[in-house]
Amino acid sequence: MSHSSFWRHSLDWIGSNCNRASEFAKRAGSWRVVWLILFALLYYSSYGLSGLHLRGEGGTIAVIAQRMLEGQRPLADTFLGYNLFWFYPIVALFAITGPNFLVVRIFFYVLSTITGILGYRVVWRVTGRPLLSLLAALIVILIPGMQFRTYMGLLGVGNLLFLLEVFALENSKRSRLIWSIGAGLFLGLTFLVRIDLGILFSVLTIGAILFYPLVDLKSWRQRIRLSAFAFALYSLLIVLVHVPVDQYAASRGFRNEFWSQYASWKDDVIKNLNTVSSGALSALQGTSRSGAPVPTSIAPAEKGLQGDSDSNNDRSTRPRPPVKDILFGSSSGAKHLAFLIYYPIAGSGILIFLAVLLLIKGWRRNDPQSNRDGFTILIAIGSALTLLPQYFLFRPDPPHLSEMMCVFVIAAALAYGIAWKRRNEGSPLIGFIGTLYMVIAPLHMAFYIEYGIKRPSMGSLAVKSRSEVLVRGDNGVSAYVSNDKAAEYKALYKIIVEHSSPNDYVVCFPYQPMINFMTNRRSYLFNLYVDNATEPANFKEQTIADLEKYKPAAILIDDVAMNQTPGSRFSVWAAPVYEYIRKNYDDAGSEVGNEIYLRRGNR
Repeated sequence: MSHSSFWRHSLDWIGSNCNRASEFAKRAGSWRVVWLILFALLYYSSYGLSGLHLRGEGGTIAVIAQRMLEGQRPLADTFLGYNLFWFYPIVALFAITGPNFLVVRIFFYVLSTITGILGYRVVWRVTGRPLLSLLAALIVILIPGMQFRTYMGLLGVGNLLFLLEVFALENSKRSRLIWSIGAGLFLGLTFLVRIDLGILFSVLTIGAILFYPLVDLKSWRQRIRLSAFAFALYSLLIVLVHVPVDQYAASRGFRNEFWSQYASWKDDVIKNLNTVSSGALSALQGTSRSGAPVPTSIAPAEKGLQGDSDSNNDRSTRPRPPVKDILFGSSSGAKHLAFLIYYPIAGSGILIFLAVLLLIKGWRRNDPQSNRDGFTILIAIGSALTLLPQYFLFRPDPPHLSEMMCVFVIAAALAYGIAWKRRNEGSPLIGFIGTLYMVIAPLHMAFYIEYGIKRPSMGSLAVKSRSEVLVRGDNGVSAYVSNDKAAEYKALYKIIVEHSSPNDYVVCFPYQPMINFMTNRRSYLFNLYVDNATEPANFKEQTIADLEKYKPAAILIDDVAMNQTPGSRFSVWAAPVYEYIRKNYDDAGSEVGNEIYLRRGNR
């Protein structure tokens, strides 16, 4: 028996044993969605209040939403980093409840649940296999990505759903029109949440529009007309979504700042391309962009100006692990992470090859269904790859990886269903590639689940500690933290509130926004985040000048290696600022990894 036959017979055996579960799932009907909602409710409620990350997007969103609620203009008075609709839903909720961190938590868990439900529908619509659809949705719910960035998975899976309904799946003319309107509106909203995703999904949409007539060559003339209509409709709806936002921005006085975001994406693309060209060879060789070996751990750095000159000038972001770590990593976790970072590229290549084979077969044999299957896989992989740059180029770490995986899991599941259907058909090559993918895809998912379920930063249950204590702060901040850290959280809160008033400023470097929100203390910083890679021109001089001007009651410094290099410690790349603070402020000790400095005469 050949290896290919062995794997096919093995898969047939597995499939026959899954039939009972699949039949039960089929009989469940619409209750499947109810099960998913109940599971998400029970799962997220089991750890929903666990964890309080001082360095986290939750604090950033809460602080910026609070600022906007108080009248600050987005982009003009406070830096956003993302587009308006990343924050305005929270602003709207705060207008009802007041600044409350519990509201922020619930909101993003709701988004995670919706993403799982949409993912279920995508796989079910493509494959008709309810068990496979449920499994894919459960993986997305189990590992939803960073707790306060679940917009990413929702935007990816939502756009994938709309693209398939409009261009790849069978629908009546009326249904296709309704889906097209929804797709244009959703793409416009994508721009208003994340411009980069809006651009990438627009490119994917244009590709789908151009390719749509080739799916069925018998009706290519009619399909060209539908493509032209879809292009016009998409363009119109994206503009219509932006019109009221433009008018609002004009009335608030930040129209120029709003539209300047859309022009700056070119600079981001150039920066990412430079990152690829400088970092690809380094990853293969196991060195950083500066030529030094990629560190597996960061040792405590020398404080102040004692760092070497190369570290002080280090502008690199977090490096990707070398490819060789897949086999020779220092630990099983390092091996798994390296595999999970690089596999989506290899897996996408296999699926693209399978899609091309299906398309060739469809054109040669005049088989529109083969064309639709190939087109479906291309749209699914394209949707997943729109989120690949933000982890592969910008920050190759577990939390950003998990955001892309929300879409990749759904794409992999629907591709698995198509491969299952095609595994025994006449074409030996299609059967072999489909069987190969059906073997490696479950292995990838098993590695991902085993790794992700243990990582708090990927949004899973791992954020919950075995022994937890409830700590409280202002603005509805209540969280269960590990017993050994609870005293530090309480001490940090007490130091800040006892040595400052709500009218005082408290500033945190490089990035601890939660401290401001949980103590209800203002920050004058325009941008709450800064590191060695994003440090603006004249940062050191301007920061010292601002410290002298605003005289903050407390300054907190988390001297972590933000980008996993010695030069990404605040005490190294911002050494003059660090030295100024130590000379002019009283050292009040360290809590939760933060060095606390109080204004002299304020103790």
